[in-house]
Amino acid sequence: MLGANFGAAVIGAILTKNAEAGARIVPLGNVVIRGLGTVAALALQFALGLDPLFFAAQPGDAVVVIHLAINCAVLIFGLPFSGIVARALESFLSRPSPDTAAPVRLSVLNPADLSNPRQAISNATREVLTVCEKTEVMLNWIFELYETWDAKKMQRIEALDDEIDAIHRDIKFYLARISESALDEASAAQCQALLGTTIKIEQAADIISQNMLNRARKKHDRNAAFSPEGWAELTAMHNEVVKNARLAFNLLVNRDVEHARQLVARKEAVRNLVRASEEQHMQRLRNGNAASFESSSLHIDTMRDLKEINSLFASIGYPLLEDEGMLRRSRLL
Repeated sequence: MLGANFGAAVIGAILTKNAEAGARIVPLGNVVIRGLGTVAALALQFALGLDPLFFAAQPGDAVVVIHLAINCAVLIFGLPFSGIVARALESFLSRPSPDTAAPVRLSVLNPADLSNPRQAISNATREVLTVCEKTEVMLNWIFELYETWDAKKMQRIEALDDEIDAIHRDIKFYLARISESALDEASAAQCQALLGTTIKIEQAADIISQNMLNRARKKHDRNAAFSPEGWAELTAMHNEVVKNARLAFNLLVNRDVEHARQLVARKEAVRNLVRASEEQHMQRLRNGNAASFESSSLHIDTMRDLKEINSLFASIGYPLLEDEGMLRRSRLL
């Protein structure tokens, strides 16, 4: 019974071995506290030699009673030490491991496929999708930082931007090498569209890691706060940009003309959100809203950052619409 109780704790720790450090603290803490309790109970059993019938008249009932007794003992004696164990594990798990501190990223940009332009373009597309995924993570995390500052998350955003820069460079050189092959007109256009897409996404990631991250840091350092109305406007804008980002990234896979049309059409909706927010913000300043006055520049600059990011995402749909003759030089048909 002691082994079964301890083994159940070990299973949870094994299943979460690849999870983030924060998610591993509880199962590992369970192993530590339950393991120490099991060792103490085993030592007590060797010392006293208790018969199972001491707990109940029937062996089956004794198993149940012993199981309940072990869990109660773990709760009673382990609870006072749970905080200490959690802090110790948090410190241990936060230390970089030589084996995992700098994992090698596997790239699909296989030089052997350069002689086959279609396969090479498919490889580059998959790598651009990796850039899309990392950029979407950054876009979501940056607003979490605006709301609650977290130095570790800030470092992870900066690290993601460095990764995106490296992948963008690899994609650019890979596409250049594909272009050295004899490409038909469609493949050449696809190469150019992929290059344009990865440049725009990399620029969006730079806005997040440089402009918006700096504004989130300033908000924290100044202990500033948006007004409830201002934060609602920024959140609505951010949600719209996240939706448009997903729509833009999906175009790399489905090449859907209607999706591209929706993406470009939403650019005007975002402009309207920015215009309305700026007008309402100015009205709050005229009304003497202290929170709006304190966070005025942060509010306006963040809105414009989001607008610029959205414009970059919307432009990903332009080549597809141009191919279909649905895009004029200055506006959507």
